[in-house]
Amino acid sequence: MKYHNLKVNEIINRETLKVSNKEKFNPCREWIKWLANSCEQQKVKIKKINSKKVSSLTDEEFVEIETYFYHRKVLNLLENYGNKEMTNEEYLEVYQFISTHSLSKLMEANLTIDELNWAKETLQVLEQASPEAVNKKIQEAQDNYQNLAMVDAYILHKLIGNQFKQSLSKVYKI
Repeated sequence: MKYHNLKVNEIINRETLKVSNKEKFNPCREWIKWLANSCEQQKVKIKKINSKKVSSLTDEEFVEIETYFYHRKVLNLLENYGNKEMTNEEYLEVYQFISTHSLSKLMEANLTIDELNWAKETLQVLEQASPEAVNKKIQEAQDNYQNLAMVDAYILHKLIGNQFKQSLSKVYKI
């Protein structure tokens, strides 16, 4: 059995990764939030492209259209993730998408320069805060994840990533 098939079987059988609407936060919810936002932004571009003749479309516009439909497909799979009707191939497609795409890059591509600058400043302030204050901020954001502004969801993502890196550095210093 191929490595990817083994990973897919592992993912399918892990109850903790299944998505439900009751969950406040997990990696699938992050991808869903950002892909949905990305698709909404892409939809505006697609409407402009739709007004052109196919023969006048550029390669970039074809890529934009293809990306939009691919993101919609993955978004749909993520929204149905954990349902008994999902096939192994669909689980594999989600796994391959997540393992070959960067959520951070998707986030950064969908935020404005001003939002990214504000997030950077906020993260610098939080670096100076106590671990308890940072943990409280993370918990509050996770509890209200569905309602977070995109820039706040980005900050949460970065905070969790920073905590993970710090945990790893402590483990490897032993």
